[in-house]
Amino acid sequence: MGIFFGVALVIAIIMIIVTSARKRGKIGKLNKKQREAQKELIRVQSSLVSRGELVIIENSSIITKPNEAVHFGLAANRLITKNKVVGRTGGGSGVSVRVAKGLSVHSGRGRSRTVYGNVTSAFTGMFLITNQRLVFVHAQQGFEVSLDKLTAINEQGGLLIQSGNNSFLVQTKANRLCIDTVHLILNKQKEAAQ
Repeated sequence: MGIFFGVALVIAIIMIIVTSARKRGKIGKLNKKQREAQKELIRVQSSLVSRGELVIIENSSIITKPNEAVHFGLAANRLITKNKVVGRTGGGSGVSVRVAKGLSVHSGRGRSRTVYGNVTSAFTGMFLITNQRLVFVHAQQGFEVSLDKLTAINEQGGLLIQSGNNSFLVQTKANRLCIDTVHLILNKQKEAAQ
């Protein structure tokens, strides 16, 4: 129990460092100390999850619901791809006849076509996994998905989260660890229900 408390304390300190960096607007540009702390957080949590253990993070950036515990938290990017206008292309044909000096008559037609393409925008925030939901904290593009409404979670260009008709693509430094943590939580809930 003492080692569990020590690990939880280390993870809480790392979360405070990462959260304070996010508040200062430097989450995308972590300094060397913060990157090392993040790597250590991932290493410790990977080790615990592989042994079937979950850490409870006390100081997180979300308000927890009754009987809810945060088990994972990491800086992440939410990727949103939209089909947008990326340019225009034009062309034309016709004849131009000079009638007098400085005066020409044009006959023909011109056309312009809009060119569309997929544009991906990245929104940097905090991704948290609790025993009840998945939460991405961001001012405009945040989301939360209840674990009981989760349809699928897998690695596909990042961490692909599917809930009914909605899908969310999140990139973290530990996509596989996120998936393993969610599966561990769900398996523990199934065991407790039996």
